[in-house]
This record gives sequence, C-alpha cells and structure tokens, in this order.
Amino acid sequence: MSELGTPLSDEPLRIDWGQGTDGEGMPVDISWWAPTTAAHGGRRNTRVVIASNGYMYTFNSRGSYTGTVSVRESWRSNLGGSEFWPLTRRTLTVGLWLDADRIRPSRTILAMANGMLGVTDRTDSDQRGRSWRVAHACLLLGFSPPLGLDFGDIATAFAEGVGECGDRAARRIKRALLSRLAIERRARRAEAEREVRQRAETIERCWR
Repeated sequence: MSELGTPLSDEPLRIDWGQGTDGEGMPVDISWWAPTTAAHGGRRNTRVVIASNGYMYTFNSRGSYTGTVSVRESWRSNLGGSEFWPLTRRTLTVGLWLDADRIRPSRTILAMANGMLGVTDRTDSDQRGRSWRVAHACLLLGFSPPLGLDFGDIATAFAEGVGECGDRAARRIKRALLSRLAIERRARRAEAEREVRQRAETIERCWR
C-alpha cells in the first residue's frame, strides 16, 4: 500500500449543513461536491457531481469529464447528519469536483468547512455502515482512516465492512488502520501505548 496522509483530525467536527453553523452555533463557510447520477444528455443515469456553487459536472460512462451545466437543485439537505471528517486544509476549491468523483465508490460527499477539506455522509445512507464508507473515502483520497471512526461490534465489524464496500476495500481499510496504529504505538508511552496495541491486536484477531 502506498504511503497515506494523516488526517487533519481523528475526530469529526459537528456541522449543521442546513444552517451553515458549527456545533456551537457559529457561522461556518461551507462547500460540497456530491457524486451522484442525474438525467442529462438523453440518459437517465448520467454520472455527475453536483456542487454547492450551483453547477453540475458531467461524466461519460467511462468516467471522463464531459462538461458543466448550471442546476437549481441544492444538495444541502442531503449532507448526512452533523459529522464532518476533516482531512487537510485547502485554500482553493478549483477542481475538487474531480476529487468528488474519485470517492464515488464510497457513496459519500466531499465537503469543505472553513478551509478544511474532508468527507461527510448522505442522510439517506444506513448509519451502520457509515464508518466504513468514510474510511473508504479517505483511502480513495490518499489518507488513512481517522482513528476516531466507530466500527461498532468488533466481532461482526469486518463482515459489515465487506458488505458495505467490498472485500478488497475492506481489507485495504484494515491494513491502513493497522499501519496507522503501529505509528501511533511508537509515538506513545505506557498506558496510551497499551491501549493502541490492544486495539490493533483486536482488529488482527477479529477482522478476518
């Protein structure tokens, strides 16, 4: 596995996408790019990315960009819950619709809050698989999954991950988490180091 970047935070920020505020009610500058399908160009299920700037970026069946059109539809209400997982800082939004198309297999949404680029989920997605979808999106963007993701019941988590994003992606997520935990273990001491080691051992034992 190629070297992955470290997320900006291992815990999510709370964003009210509808109001454009953070968990404390303060205004947040937000943008998003949602990969989906739409009726366009004579086809019912054209591959598109709908952006908060009022544009829809279209792709052909081979995944090549074909054009941009303006749209009225707002995807603000489709951004899932209040969890936003920041990965890196970004000053420009140019070309981010291409990154949104890259994470299409994860069925998540690329978003930006106050210059922090990251991932959020869709409101219509099953919450049980949310951590796997976010982890998958992080890998597709070149980042390790945040350690704060909650995969639930550890004994059944891996089977859930395979069902959510496929065997190959689930195993990549497992390897990425173990690699990140190994780095964290070397950086910590005593009790904190034992906690990290125990988590890694549990994943190794249960995620098969």
